[in-house]
Amino acid sequence: MAAVAAAALLAGPTYVVPQDQIRYVECVAERESHSNPKSTNRANGYFGMFQFNDALTDGSTWMMLDWLKTWHPRPREFAARLRATEMHKWPANLQIAAMVETLNHRGKWSGSKHWAGGRWTCTPGK
Repeated sequence: MAAVAAAALLAGPTYVVPQDQIRYVECVAERESHSNPKSTNRANGYFGMFQFNDALTDGSTWMMLDWLKTWHPRPREFAARLRATEMHKWPANLQIAAMVETLNHRGKWSGSKHWAGGRWTCTPGK
């Protein structure tokens, strides 16, 4: 029973994506990794479902802090542990939280520039 509780604490609760951003989040996940949270691209240093580099991964843990405070007893320590772990080793729901918190950090859709460009474009707001 303690192992189950510990695993749940590591993964956290399901992150609720705003309804009007679900299609965009799904598009980016499919575009970047075929929705594979364990995806790695060591050639360019991008990891996880949304292909975060180390700097964006670190920054996202600060952007997630308010959400982490809603469920984790030691959110700052947990965020520090996340920073020490490549994103493809995070549970999928934490990767989704990092993506959406980054996407909306300075206002709705403000972080969409992180996933702009390329030949397959996901359009914010659609």
